[in-house]
Amino acid sequence: MDTSEEFGAELRRRRAAAGLTATEFAARVRYSKGFVSKIETGKKAPSTQFARIADAVLEADGQLIALHEKPFVPRAEPPASPPPGRPVPEDVPAETPRLLDDTEAEQTLSAFESMYDEVRKLGQTLNPSVVASMLVPHIAALESLADALHGSMRNDALRLTAHLTDFAGWMTQEAGDDITARAWIDRSAALARVVGDNDMIAHAYVRKANISLYQQDAYGTITAAQQASRFARTPRRLSSCLSREAQGHALAGDFRSFRTCMDRAIEQDALAERERRAKSGPVAGPTRILNPLKLAEGWSLYDLGMPAEAVEVLAPELDDDQKTNGRAWAKIAARLTLALASLREIGRVCALTEEILQVSAVAHSATIRSDLRQLARMLNRWNSDPAVRELAPKLSAALVPTSGGPLPGASPTDLKRRW
Repeated sequence: MDTSEEFGAELRRRRAAAGLTATEFAARVRYSKGFVSKIETGKKAPSTQFARIADAVLEADGQLIALHEKPFVPRAEPPASPPPGRPVPEDVPAETPRLLDDTEAEQTLSAFESMYDEVRKLGQTLNPSVVASMLVPHIAALESLADALHGSMRNDALRLTAHLTDFAGWMTQEAGDDITARAWIDRSAALARVVGDNDMIAHAYVRKANISLYQQDAYGTITAAQQASRFARTPRRLSSCLSREAQGHALAGDFRSFRTCMDRAIEQDALAERERRAKSGPVAGPTRILNPLKLAEGWSLYDLGMPAEAVEVLAPELDDDQKTNGRAWAKIAARLTLALASLREIGRVCALTEEILQVSAVAHSATIRSDLRQLARMLNRWNSDPAVRELAPKLSAALVPTSGGPLPGASPTDLKRRW
């Protein structure tokens, strides 16, 4: 018995055990009776979305999802070495730099912090490959500055370098190069270890979990998030670790573990409110999304096959005033369109997708394109709808990357390793 037949047989068994006729079940999952019949007889392979919705409707606790997907196999982290063809510059002995006094150091670090804030704003609209390339000389300059400092000032410079390096990793992931993104993340974690910043190390593991999440790797998402929690030292950081772990459990179809982790994340976020108001200096993680936990929760509910609940969580977060945030707004909107499409609200889907496509950052974002690609596949079910036919060519055009990947010079191996 192949995988499709095994899934179909188990689906039929669970449907019958739940006392549902094929017609009743088809209405609940919002697919046609004929489509469900083909799945149950093994004539048609189920989609990932169908498996998740069916699992939720039949309260299968992830067992139907497990039948549909390959088992999670632990694997080693990809090496942080650069892709073939990217040479590593030879180490050149550096001249001993002149030490700066405290006033000079404070002024210089303040200028770099302002630059970091501005480049994060640019990251919402510009091609991420361009932003990553812009960051390389700034990171090199900060590392050189650290050589000219001592004590706490040196640590501040290295900590800020870790933040810029982390952001370079995020931009590189947005450009579609996960291997180089992981290398940037590893470099950020190494800098954080030098200054003993465990929260920044935790954030690096959260970033790795984020890459695994977009790769639909539940095991990788959960394990990286759990490693992150071991380093987290503040409520804010622990909240982000737990919410990412919750998303991994949702991807695996485990509602109970998802709910446990998400509730703990919400508790930690409440504790972090006072810290959030008082803290100054560079911040790692999302700053443009008003409520990252709501995005994580809505995302998870969709992955669990609960699109109506996902819409209830995500729709209030889609504030039109936030469209100026570009990529952050489009990320929420794209996930919302998937939930709406699952509910067959085609008019709302097409209208919202038209708005998403007007955000210039979409064309440059590999993560947003991954959601829109899934949406395009779902809309094929309604290709006779006039609104879908009108949207289809625009959506297809948006799914073509505007760049073949990061520009030359956007790799951590272009920098001399000191730390």
